[in-house]
Amino acid sequence: MSTSNNNDTRMWIARAIKDLNIDDKTTEDQVVEKMLDLIGDIPDGLINEVAREISRYAVDKQKELNDSDSDSDSDATESVDSAGEIQNAYNEIHEMLNSNREPTQTVLEYFRKCPQTAFEVDKWGWMLLHHLITRRTSPDLIEAVAKENPAALSVTVGVAEHTPIQLAARCCCSLDTIKILYDVDPTAIRIHAPNGDSAHMLACRAKADMNVRVFLYVNRDGPDEDSDDDMPGLVPISPPDSDEDAEHQQSNAPALELEVDQDKDFVTEFVRTIGMKEAYPVMVILLAWITMLTFSLLAGVRMIV
Repeated sequence: MSTSNNNDTRMWIARAIKDLNIDDKTTEDQVVEKMLDLIGDIPDGLINEVAREISRYAVDKQKELNDSDSDSDSDATESVDSAGEIQNAYNEIHEMLNSNREPTQTVLEYFRKCPQTAFEVDKWGWMLLHHLITRRTSPDLIEAVAKENPAALSVTVGVAEHTPIQLAARCCCSLDTIKILYDVDPTAIRIHAPNGDSAHMLACRAKADMNVRVFLYVNRDGPDEDSDDDMPGLVPISPPDSDEDAEHQQSNAPALELEVDQDKDFVTEFVRTIGMKEAYPVMVILLAWITMLTFSLLAGVRMIV
């Protein structure tokens, strides 16, 4: 229940920040009026947290606009204001990504002309950051979008309801991408999907396809308490700063031993260790082999008698 409320809260925060659309022409009275309209649509149980977050965003955004130099307007890139232009820019970025006709630097420059696209949500609930990660785009582009809208790191998408950092672990993105997402919002790495998935567990499932340094990085905080039962023996390891440090640690570090509860029977520990999906086929093969061996022994005894 709490996971569902957290997801609803994050979604409302992302939508509210997008709908505020504060620019240098927005007055304080208009900001207050917009906030009151937004809060009126938010469910009662989520009002306090959502209102606090959008209020903080409104204050920071106005301060940023007030501190900007008004004389630099002629040199600055013209911003896109209207909702229609933002949507068009969002669609144009998607076209660039889908066709691969433009280099990453061109897409990044286009995004900087219209950073509001980071707050756009498509009909499936996906934001720009989610699309960039699943397409494994440049870390520079992902960093620009993530810093523009950090709230997107907590927005879950898809049937499995995965966050951007969980998508990055599942898609085996580069270590630079994982670092960027972690630095923008370190708490997002500990979010669980409704089915129990976390970035740690998704990194484990990637197996051979997952870069070892990425695996170490997403496990730097250790497994969450909710996933301990599904990941027996997982030890939190801090990633080395360089390849030389990795080789040094590999040569000098003692072997890690998995602690197994002696009170549990073999089958239980076997299933917990390799996973339920992998355990069933192995156990079926093992039982078939034992059955064949038994029949062979019985046939041999009958022939002797």
